Amino acid sequence: MKHIITFFLLSFTVLFASAQQTHEFVGVIKLNDSSLISLKVVLIEQNNNISGFTLTDLGGEHETKTSIIGFYNEATNILDFKEVETIYTKSPVSEADFCYMNFISDNYRLGKSNKLTGKFKGLFPRQYRVY
Repeated sequence: MKHIITFFLLSFTVLFASAQQTHEFVGVIKLNDSSLISLKVVLIEQNNNISGFTLTDLGGEHETKTSIIGFYNEATNILDFKEVETIYTKSPVSEADFCYMNFISDNYRLGKSNKLTGKFKGLFPRQYRVY
């Protein structure tokens, strides 16, 4: 089962640390049923490779932190990342019922864009492929 996820950006921060850049985005996910879930995305870019984490339902009963991996192609402005592993969760729901988010944007300028817009898709682990 696929879930289409929409992300609305609320704020943006860039931090610089030794040849890598950290980009933070905070907003909400709007699910198909119109419910909203808070979301923080932290992207760490080094040599066009993306790592970092997402934090969903910040401070809530189902707060979950998930690691991400991906890539950024500066020549084509493509940003692509995927959640790959749950770091921790407060949720009583079985992790087998979690979906992992995939994101792709073909019009993103890392370090110059203050919005994270593109296609978010949620996949359950059995549908998921890691890079």
